[in-house]
Amino acid sequence: MLESCIIYIDQLKDDHKEKVDKTFSSVFLELEEAELHFLSGIHVDGEFYLTSTHLIIHLNIQAEATLPCSICNKPASYSIEVEGFYHTEPLENIPSSVFDYKEIVREAVLLEVPLFLECKNGHCPERENMEKYIKKEKQKTLEEHFPFADFKL
Repeated sequence: MLESCIIYIDQLKDDHKEKVDKTFSSVFLELEEAELHFLSGIHVDGEFYLTSTHLIIHLNIQAEATLPCSICNKPASYSIEVEGFYHTEPLENIPSSVFDYKEIVREAVLLEVPLFLECKNGHCPERENMEKYIKKEKQKTLEEHFPFADFKL
């Protein structure tokens, strides 16, 4: 458990809010992916506070990742920004007065990683070389979109 990812619940009582503005190393995400890499740290800023029954986590998260381009397979960078992220944790699920929010940040970042990425903001220079290998489907007419158009009662 990383010390910098811990919220002390006792410090949030009496309507106190705890602010966070930190940049974590990408090791923080504990990824062992061959193709996905994070260039810089994971920047997290936001606040934590309590309601009568829940811990509320409100964060903004920024990161920079690289993935291989879907066309040329060269590394392409992608900016990840999670704005206004909220997570609520029932206090009954926190047996001690310490809560580790590392997994919450990890999931929020990984959910924003695209499955496919094309370099040069979607304009890979190798795309024109690949066009001859990509099957193009003909445009369907309006009648082809209605599978029961010929059905008669």
